[in-house]
Amino acid sequence: MKGDEMAGKFEGEVVVITGAASGIGKATAVRFAQAGAVVRVLDVQEEAGEAAAEEIREANGVATFDHTDITDEASVDAVVTRIIAEHARIDVLFNNAGGSTLNDGPVHKLELAEFWRCISLDLAGTVIMSKRVLPEMMVARRGAIVNASSTAALMGIGGISAYTAAKGGIVALTRAMAVEYAPYGIRVNAVAPGWTRTDRVVNIAAVRGDEDERAGRVPLGLFGDPGDIADGVLFLASDAARRITGLTLPIEGGLTVS
Repeated sequence: MKGDEMAGKFEGEVVVITGAASGIGKATAVRFAQAGAVVRVLDVQEEAGEAAAEEIREANGVATFDHTDITDEASVDAVVTRIIAEHARIDVLFNNAGGSTLNDGPVHKLELAEFWRCISLDLAGTVIMSKRVLPEMMVARRGAIVNASSTAALMGIGGISAYTAAKGGIVALTRAMAVEYAPYGIRVNAVAPGWTRTDRVVNIAAVRGDEDERAGRVPLGLFGDPGDIADGVLFLASDAARRITGLTLPIEGGLTVS
């Protein structure tokens, strides 16, 4: 969904995106704004978050940056309370914030600090955001939540055990939430990106030096673009997916079936 195809599909809907200052989160924020949504850009990166929201406004979209630490319940409560006070609703939540670092590794070499960082940010952050937003959606008896998992959760990938554990937890959490909140008209799905051309992922690939080896295992080529993931998120959040819940959608160039 790009350009005119997206116009008005989320007109006036309030969309909250974590980790939206850059990469996949920012691309998704731009897509939702182009589709008519009121976008709340949540991130701990103040300068980049403000810049992302300003970029959307300069393109005639509606966006506000909210400094938010999703690992901190008080921070999350404050921002969601503010959004509800200003808009009286949250229609879509994209739990995007997270990511691996070069400190990750196989279990026998893994620093527990990195393990807990991944669990706290990727998995617990998703729980904390959802825990605060869900009651608002339950009152409205409608809503869509999309969680960010990874192909690492769907197949064996060595060297990133902490990240894999956190993202695997998100797949299981997504299924449980889908069942739990379906009676309230709330759909919960996940996307599982493969290697996506964000600054963080490209830098990690360069340091590890395994781009050529990985590319050989992806039928459609190694790197996708953040916009590819954004399109999947918009689909899952849209009425076109009104009968879809509990799904983890791989967006990975065929990696998980090759």
